[in-house]
Amino acid sequence: ARTCHWERPVKSVLERFESKYTTEPMSGCWLWTAHIAPTGYGMISFRRGPHGSIPETAHRVSYRLFRGEILDGMHVCHTCDNRACVNPAHLWVGSRTDNMRDMVKKGRHASKVKSGYMPSGAAHYTKRPEWPARWAEIQAQRRAH
Repeated sequence: ARTCHWERPVKSVLERFESKYTTEPMSGCWLWTAHIAPTGYGMISFRRGPHGSIPETAHRVSYRLFRGEILDGMHVCHTCDNRACVNPAHLWVGSRTDNMRDMVKKGRHASKVKSGYMPSGAAHYTKRPEWPARWAEIQAQRRAH
């Protein structure tokens, strides 16, 4: 591996990426174990020039690493409907319309529940032990605004 000016080895994008997920054997999902945004998507940042790093969603990085480029304006969608999943076999590229149709077809559009609006597939957010508490925190923040 290359070294920086302070002599710390620099990991490749692939090395960094592969150290940040764990495989869930029942679903085959590769669950992101690093930063999870409030939206439920994994995030990863890379240094890009003098202005620091730019955060990107981990599933889009996974698609580019293992499947290829993503055309401008296209979405990377999940067949597993698990936002934290970065398994390239579970990812497909489609338009916003394709993604919305897929969501409705699977019954994952917003549904009213006692705590307000929550995606009907919110159980996917509970695959990691800390997610139920995080989901409650997100909902509380949304109600406060």
